Amino acid sequence: MTERLRLLMLEDDEADAELELRVIRGGGFECEMRRVDSRASFQAALDEGPWDLVLADYNLPSFNGLDALALVRARDSVLPFVLISGTLGEERAIESLKAGASDYLIKDNLARLGPSIRRALAERDERLKPLATQRALEESEQRYRGIVEDQTEMIVRCDPQRTIRFANQAFGRWHGREVASLIGAPFLQFVEKADHEAVSLAMDTSTANSPIAECECHAPAATGEDSRWQQWTFRGLFDRDGRLSQIQGVGRDITERMLMLNTLQRMQLRLRQLSWRFLGIIEGERRNLSRELHDEIGQILTGIRFNLEALARQVPDAKAQERIRDSIESAQLVLQRVRQVSHNLRPVQLDDLGLVAAGRLHLDRQAAIGGFKPHFSATALEGRLAPEVETTCFRVAQESLTNVLRHSAAKNVWIELEQGDKALMVSIRDDGRGFDPRAEGAGQGGSSLGLLGMEERVALLGGTLEVRSAPGTGTDILATIPLREPVIAEPT
Repeated sequence: MTERLRLLMLEDDEADAELELRVIRGGGFECEMRRVDSRASFQAALDEGPWDLVLADYNLPSFNGLDALALVRARDSVLPFVLISGTLGEERAIESLKAGASDYLIKDNLARLGPSIRRALAERDERLKPLATQRALEESEQRYRGIVEDQTEMIVRCDPQRTIRFANQAFGRWHGREVASLIGAPFLQFVEKADHEAVSLAMDTSTANSPIAECECHAPAATGEDSRWQQWTFRGLFDRDGRLSQIQGVGRDITERMLMLNTLQRMQLRLRQLSWRFLGIIEGERRNLSRELHDEIGQILTGIRFNLEALARQVPDAKAQERIRDSIESAQLVLQRVRQVSHNLRPVQLDDLGLVAAGRLHLDRQAAIGGFKPHFSATALEGRLAPEVETTCFRVAQESLTNVLRHSAAKNVWIELEQGDKALMVSIRDDGRGFDPRAEGAGQGGSSLGLLGMEERVALLGGTLEVRSAPGTGTDILATIPLREPVIAEPT
């Protein structure tokens, strides 16, 4: 197979040049040849490259092969260069090879020219492989640096001791320093001291299986203003043996986000305060109205009943007595209804005796109405709880029992109170029809105002409400309320 070859020949003897060209073509090369015979023409030809091979006569009148070799090597370190001479001693041959020649030949032995060219081309290709790899790496590094430097986010690379080995311009701008001055500095130098432990933990805990960690910290700004918030994502880079070799960090300014979050938290706290105050006002009105119904209207109705009973004993007419007895029964029904309304508004027992007594009484009342069997237990409750906790627990139980009467058709209902070290657990469970909590209108985003009201009340105290149910399996409503000093006291 013929191999194409662009040949630059430095030769002042035309006959020698023709002979060398025939030998080269006979060796399987198809040559595009340019022959020159002076320094100026040789330099001009080099500028017109690229060339695959330079074939140079060692001795020319005003220019020699070693000078030509120096010109070539100043431009290209791998271009094959073969010297040919009529007489070339061993000393000159060694000198030419040290200067970078690929080979040297005697004109009387041109049979070696073809193999010499092939060997020179093969050596060039071998030398170009690592150079191509190095060039690709350099280009990749340039692209990487270009991408990194164009980022508005801060990017650093540290060794396992958290010493900075690379930083982009964004990191330098943040701290008002040249990037070169950051190399070799401890990363923690650019973090507020109060956050050193959190940042160190994030940088040191990455593993080959879990290489990413995040943290938030304060960092001083170059402008002299107060420290600003940063969020850093650290990724550990590991060698083949699984040892940490580098830590790459990407940081961003989250000051505005944190300010918005703080504002939102303040607004949420204010909303909680307003919501709790609103509930407190409602509970206060319920308490007042309940006592008025129980004490004043209840006493009036009781007095009416006593008067009617006395009147019945004094009236001899049988028909009049019958009407009076009907009135007594009506008064008694109204009195019972008033007491029931008073209890539903706010049972007196909740304020006077506490959650356990009020819960047990309310369960028994609802059992009498619904015809189910009540089961009540209270474990490890020590004395009275905070008023807002007792009120919330009672309202959750009250609403749950209302739902049992309306929808469940249960035969048994259990209310269980259990006080732990940090929270009070309230469970209201039945063996009724059950329902799908995920269905529309089932609370937690649905339209059931009862469940939503329970969720809101429990959430205001920092607790959680869980609804466990499925069609045909009954329902279990579990409220967990932290036992701590209330953030927002219940208004009275």
